[in-house]
Amino acid sequence: MRRDGHDALTTGALLLLLGGVVYSVRGTLSPAVAWLCLFIVFFCAWRDIPIPIAAVLVSSVLVVAWGIDGVLAVLRPLGIGAVAAYLCAPLVRRLEGPLRSRLAAILAVMAAIFVVVVGIGVAFVPRLISEIVGLVREFPAYSAQVKAWYGHVLSWATQIGLGERVEALQQKALEDLPGIGQRALEYLGAKLAEWMTRAAALLDLVVVPFVAFYLLKDGARMGEAAARLLPARHRGEVVGLLRQIDGVLGEYVRGQVIVCGIVAALTSAGLALCGIPFALLLGCAAGLLNVIPYVGLLTTLGASWVVALFDPYPISALLKVAAVFAVVQGLEGNLITPKIVGERVGLHPLWVILAMMVFSRIWGVLGMVAAVPVAAVLNVLFRATADAYYQSVYYQKE
Repeated sequence: MRRDGHDALTTGALLLLLGGVVYSVRGTLSPAVAWLCLFIVFFCAWRDIPIPIAAVLVSSVLVVAWGIDGVLAVLRPLGIGAVAAYLCAPLVRRLEGPLRSRLAAILAVMAAIFVVVVGIGVAFVPRLISEIVGLVREFPAYSAQVKAWYGHVLSWATQIGLGERVEALQQKALEDLPGIGQRALEYLGAKLAEWMTRAAALLDLVVVPFVAFYLLKDGARMGEAAARLLPARHRGEVVGLLRQIDGVLGEYVRGQVIVCGIVAALTSAGLALCGIPFALLLGCAAGLLNVIPYVGLLTTLGASWVVALFDPYPISALLKVAAVFAVVQGLEGNLITPKIVGERVGLHPLWVILAMMVFSRIWGVLGMVAAVPVAAVLNVLFRATADAYYQSVYYQKE
């Protein structure tokens, strides 16, 4: 039975790998050619699988690869609801015993979360809006300061014989600026029109709590029903693998949300104590972007340094910003994340960078956000596949 289970795990890993390959080349291959190539590869690898089942599996891979963009848009509220269920599951389990009812525990947790979200909104959203308005109001002064800096740079460049080159760069920038601005406005306009015409976005806000509620209430029964669909000889191995994936994803999602909140609070408090303007706005950005390893840190640090440059004492402000980020990132990397997220999701930094490069190429910014959890899941699958290979007759044969 163990070997059969390993065969099922290996088949699943192969399907995932083939799906990723097909998705990356779907623009250059027709569906018919891709189906034929996949079927040949799959059938040669697993000849004991009946041809109709192999055809259905390969067709499923193609449907997902060609329709994943549209499917993701439809499944977005389901995904957000699943994330919310992951976050709430430990609290529900803790309260289920004292309250003697899972339904009561779910309602209590959701009510508490609603109160917390409303409280945070009342306490911090007005301040955040005020900082955004203040940033817009100060923009003309910042623009004048940049012009003054440019005058100093041009004067210094003229003294050392580089004035003409700087002026040429300025002229080129001025020539390119209208085109850049036009493209930026067109992009923002298209995005704004897309969001304004999407009444479904409001529906998402209504659907998410219902999805989270029913996943918390009936998720265990759904899992048991899905497990019964698996052949008995494969069920134990597949369910064990899915439990590992569930543990990794659940721990990552819950831990990452807590870590992002702590990073946002510490960064905002540190910048505010140092007298840096827009501390809450920069801290919230640091917390939100913390889900993107390395890139989030560099982006928020750069934005904070830009704000610090407009301080009356810019050198001192730059050093303060660097100190705040050094302390917060030191705590986050050495204390907060290891304690909260744990080592179960731990990946080597090289694999994290590689995963971000690959998934950002496929899915853009969303890929950068999903790179770490997807890489962690793939790590579980690859370990299971390697285990199956090490126990195979081919490997153990003398």
